[in-house]
Amino acid sequence: MHPMTITCGTDFSDGARRAAGVAAALASRLGARLQLVHVADDLGAVLTFAEGDMSAYEPRRQTLEADAAELRRAYPITVDTVFEPGVADAHLVDTARRARSALLVVSSLGQTRQHARWLLGSIAERVAQTATVPVLVVRDGRGLIEWASGTRTLRVVVGVDDGAPARAALDWVGDLRQQAPCDLQVVRIVLPSEAHARLGVPPPVPLEGLRPAVERMLRRDLRRWTGHVPGEGTVSWHVEGNWGRVDSPLLHDARRMAADVVVVGTNQRAGLARVWQGSVSRHVLHNADGDVVTVPASCRRSTGVARHDRVLVGTDFSDVANRAIGVAYGLVPRDGVVHLAHVTDTSPTDGGKAARERLAALVPTDASARGVVTVLEVVDNTDVADALLQLGARRGVDAICLATHGRTGISQAILGSVAQQVVRQARCPVVVLPPHCTPHAFTRGL
Repeated sequence: MHPMTITCGTDFSDGARRAAGVAAALASRLGARLQLVHVADDLGAVLTFAEGDMSAYEPRRQTLEADAAELRRAYPITVDTVFEPGVADAHLVDTARRARSALLVVSSLGQTRQHARWLLGSIAERVAQTATVPVLVVRDGRGLIEWASGTRTLRVVVGVDDGAPARAALDWVGDLRQQAPCDLQVVRIVLPSEAHARLGVPPPVPLEGLRPAVERMLRRDLRRWTGHVPGEGTVSWHVEGNWGRVDSPLLHDARRMAADVVVVGTNQRAGLARVWQGSVSRHVLHNADGDVVTVPASCRRSTGVARHDRVLVGTDFSDVANRAIGVAYGLVPRDGVVHLAHVTDTSPTDGGKAARERLAALVPTDASARGVVTVLEVVDNTDVADALLQLGARRGVDAICLATHGRTGISQAILGSVAQQVVRQARCPVVVLPPHCTPHAFTRGL
């Protein structure tokens, strides 16, 4: 089995040599080999190399070998050198891919600062945009070197949403924490109006921050979504409402914590998608004071078995809708929770007592014997789909279970489909029973 490889690009600038020192320290800590790469990124290099006359570039090759020798003296690691002509960012990304590197390290600033490069973005930015491996952009590096030497705990801030890039970023930090202690703060920045609407909290929305109840629910969801981050060190969670860009409050939190590294996942949007949808990772790279790691969504590891400890099931008391109830109870393990819900479009005069009694009669007879807890929910809302989605968000459910009446064509266009709306908008798994499904296999043993 080949050892892990870390690839580091250098243009021999002070910043690049600082990045190479960080890469060497990490390689020593992780038991990896270091690949030190210099790309002759100028107009005549490709033709000169093709003709076999490399004498004009011999001083650069010697400098590369001298830098590699210096790193070997400083750390007990293997350092390989790669000297190639071409476009720097493309060759760095391709070299890291061919070596199956675990990390690509670059400096935030180098010698190449022509106006055209400023227009197109820095080499570091373009590497982060196209690399298939995590990219460490070094500005300072001292915290990483001290952590790698075992002299102190690394302070890490991870910015997350609920997408695959954020999960990939957390996976990467978990791997780091298993090598040596890292104090981790997981930060989520949300748009206040969107957060309040998703949870069904009526206006007014605060001009600054979030309502305390909303913040508590979002922090609960963040902790549950994050799960157990392996390794040594503390873990804390922070949720903040902000009406502007995500990167500004995220970097503010990083400064407040005196973080050594900010880690963000990236969708690696390109072209117009990047212009119109923006890029949090790009803004973080531009504006961070310290070191930044960008982790592509493709680096996310496959997930394990998903648990559904808390499931919401909705019914309108019809035979079709009631079929989903047994399935919902079958999804949760022993000691799980089922939220059995009915949505009414009129405010009941009895406070929903009659509806709760009807719901209670639908609970499987041996649910309590299995230790399954039932919570009866009656919601007053004219939009059934919105009511279920908001209720699920407030309760922090792991899945929603519904049966569909199977309407098609004009009837569906006129009446709509609650199940269809829930599937389209839900942020958790949705189990939908088609109209002719017999759920005995799901409910066996209830």
